[in-house]
Amino acid sequence: FLFFSFLFFSSFLLIFSSICFCTPIMRHIITSFRKKKYVMEPQDVIDAHERIKPFTLRTPLLYSDFYSSALSNATGEPTKVFLKLESEQLTGSFKARGAFNKVLIQKDLGKSFTTASSGNHAAGVVTALQKVSAKGDIYLPETAALGKVQTLERMIAGNENIRLLRFGKDCCQAEVEARRQAEECDKIYLSPYNDKDIVAGQGTIGLEILEQIKEVAPEEKIDYVFVSVGGGGLIGGISLYLKAHSPHTKIIGCQPINDNTMQQCLAAAGNVEEGAITFPLCQKHVDQIISVEEEDIAREIINMLEGHHKIVEGAAACALATPFHESIVKQLAGKTIVVVVCGANLGIDTLARLLKQ
Repeated sequence: FLFFSFLFFSSFLLIFSSICFCTPIMRHIITSFRKKKYVMEPQDVIDAHERIKPFTLRTPLLYSDFYSSALSNATGEPTKVFLKLESEQLTGSFKARGAFNKVLIQKDLGKSFTTASSGNHAAGVVTALQKVSAKGDIYLPETAALGKVQTLERMIAGNENIRLLRFGKDCCQAEVEARRQAEECDKIYLSPYNDKDIVAGQGTIGLEILEQIKEVAPEEKIDYVFVSVGGGGLIGGISLYLKAHSPHTKIIGCQPINDNTMQQCLAAAGNVEEGAITFPLCQKHVDQIISVEEEDIAREIINMLEGHHKIVEGAAACALATPFHESIVKQLAGKTIVVVVCGANLGIDTLARLLKQ
């Protein structure tokens, strides 16, 4: 009995090994499984950069005397601050990068696109669709701010390929409808962040930062990069590339204390949403996430206006406020940091209120 058992087990191992390691199809299945387990590589960002650079702007990496002086005073040692001005990107936001990458990859399928957004993502998608003459539907909730709707209406004026459709009482309902339409009508849904092509497009900011620091300050090495965090697409792409090509650089996520979902999820080791690809990227590559108060964010909107004569939105001001947070400021003494200024789309009413205060 033992002899036959041994013979059977040995034969089974031999056959299984032959199938697994000698059959091309099985090797392909195993390789595919491994790739799906970790869906993104730094090469995705490099490919995205080559793909989108004819269509997007290489935004400035600016040395900031204003912030370097302020942070040096706060740390007690000379500290250098550079600003990556995505606020000067097409549509006034980094979102154009991811939108262009996804649309350029999928455009030859001949399908229509759909998404749900009334803000920066919608503007990025509209710009990309117009550039490649693709069709698309942008779903907005009935409650979308009038100013944002009017901006999108101006952008698509005279373009019959792109429609603005109002649905639901909030962004969640609009998104559910956009996804339903994509599934039922065989359209391509453009997620604001939970898509590897979108994330890779946003990650090109990290690639540009490393290119540009060599041009503007070749003697410097970047110690810290501060990036705003919403769904994690921006910081996920940037951190993926930077940790591969500048592993000593610490990546710090920045969130408002009233909306710090990613920080809470990382602390609890629970995903932002089912199947979200940005959560494992943040788990693996982001060194720390810090939440800042709303008044600190408001202060940096005014500081950018006074110090650089530039308007930035709340998410960008959040990243500008974070280096001054008590939990990290002393660690920055004598360091070189980059702050990603992610957007400039601040409402006039909000700016007027802040100036009055």
